Amino acid sequence: MDGRAPDLARLLTATESLIRLLPSEPPQPPSRREDPREHMLKTYLEMRRRGALAGEGLDGLKLTVERLKAELSNKDARIAELEAQLAGSVPLPPNAVKLHDNPGRSSAAASAAPPKPVPPQPTDEERARALAIANAPVPQHIRDTRPPNEAWRNFVRIDWEG
Repeated sequence: MDGRAPDLARLLTATESLIRLLPSEPPQPPSRREDPREHMLKTYLEMRRRGALAGEGLDGLKLTVERLKAELSNKDARIAELEAQLAGSVPLPPNAVKLHDNPGRSSAAASAAPPKPVPPQPTDEERARALAIANAPVPQHIRDTRPPNEAWRNFVRIDWEG
């Protein structure tokens, strides 16, 4: 600093002692927390799991469907067991239908079912009337949507009629 040449031996000694003070591995960040994105994903998945347990959302509906399917299969097994027990002891009437043979309606009952009624088609007069109503001009009392008693709106450029 005073204009003389620096003493290289002293500079080397100072540099070596400073190097010895430095840690051998690079410094780590001050916080070793988990990645915030992973924490957010864990929180989201936990919320979905809790919602599914309460029957909410798609996951809850899936669990409900699986539970109901299991319950239905248990009831079908119980019905088959009871039918097997009754098969030898009580004669069935000739028109009886077994559930496991025909889970839906019988083909005779399905063919005897009345067809669904077809809704009537609108007449040309009804179509013309609907078209006239749709294309009619809107009355002024409906078009005027200006709120009353708001004088400041006179100073704002808003196209209320358009």
